[in-house]
Amino acid sequence: MKTVFATFNFRSGDIAEGERLYLKNHVPLTLQLPNLRQYITGVIRPGPEPAPAHRAAFNYFDDAKALHWALHKSPQAKPLIKDGAAHLRVNHWLELDSDIIVPFTDRYPGLNCFVVAMEFELKLNEQDPEAAEQSYLDEHVAMVRDLPNLRHLMISKYQVIGMPRAAGLDNSIRLRNPLRMMMLVFNDFEQYRNAYESAIGQELKAREERTMTKVRVYNIDATVQL
Repeated sequence: MKTVFATFNFRSGDIAEGERLYLKNHVPLTLQLPNLRQYITGVIRPGPEPAPAHRAAFNYFDDAKALHWALHKSPQAKPLIKDGAAHLRVNHWLELDSDIIVPFTDRYPGLNCFVVAMEFELKLNEQDPEAAEQSYLDEHVAMVRDLPNLRHLMISKYQVIGMPRAAGLDNSIRLRNPLRMMMLVFNDFEQYRNAYESAIGQELKAREERTMTKVRVYNIDATVQL
């Protein structure tokens, strides 16, 4: 599966008007895209630091070919791109190679939910990248899947093109240990908080500290569009 994760602000300083135009125009235009399988939008909550952007969106497609046709070649792409250029300022755009671990089967348009999108890189901890990957899949993902109240879980990878080689870092390691994203969906923020306060949630937090680096978390008050 191929997933687009985008964060953006409105070009207008009037947030209320930007919200109105986004929901009235941009969301319906996105829903017209061919091959779109799932679509979730939301407002990013500020944390201890200001939010990195106002809004975020997830668009799911079967594969890279379906995504490319929908967003670049289809007749529906042109009005969507035009509307985005007029009203949105995208500050983060990732095209992710994704696997759905827990399908969001009971979703419906208009459903409000809480999304945690976590970007990170695996700490190798003296392991080779393949061993770290296997540990992540066999142990970490399995623990996340067992969190109480979890409604949807997606894991993803993406390569950073053109990243300069860090001093002393073999670039082949970078390619074998790509940047990642994990997307978790709960009914609301309270259920998310309760999940991480559970015994398995506490164990998971400790594991995240041991095995993840360069972590960036987006907390999103979201709505299912498709």
